[in-house]
Amino acid sequence: DTTPQLGGNLDMQTHKLVGNGGTTGMAISANGEVTNTAQPMVLAYNSASDGSATGNATAVKVDFDTEIKDQGGDFATDTFTAPVVGGYQVCVAIRLEGITLNTSDDFTALLVTSNRTYRFNHVHTNAIAQTPFYVFSIIVDMDADDTLSVTVAVTGQGADNVTIGGSSEMRTFMSVYLVG
Repeated sequence: DTTPQLGGNLDMQTHKLVGNGGTTGMAISANGEVTNTAQPMVLAYNSASDGSATGNATAVKVDFDTEIKDQGGDFATDTFTAPVVGGYQVCVAIRLEGITLNTSDDFTALLVTSNRTYRFNHVHTNAIAQTPFYVFSIIVDMDADDTLSVTVAVTGQGADNVTIGGSSEMRTFMSVYLVG
């Protein structure tokens, strides 16, 4: 058939799949690598430490104030907004600074989405390092226009003296990518 009906444009001469809007949806290199410039993807980090943020069970929204990549413009004010329905791979790393040793502390990170909240708990005792680094990853389901943000709380310090680490070395960061 020399006139396929695809509902959009197909231009395989340039190794591109072009959508109804006329923009490239997928490009395939001569070596077979596939890129999708419209695929939602965010990588952001906290550029400066947020001092005295938690420690006495105060829940605080994690600051991701510097974007490395925001493909699709879906990230603002420390919040990702899903442009389409799908499963999104979320990876978060949080560095906590200034925890007093020899105390019993709990660390809770909440990945808050419009559909549900994912809780990551870490209970530790006096064997913890003074500057713990927590990493978690999960695929979350999101509908179009759902939002996603991260909050943390540390308990057992007696006061909000725990700092959420930040620097250009990406001590605290988040990435979000549409996987399906």
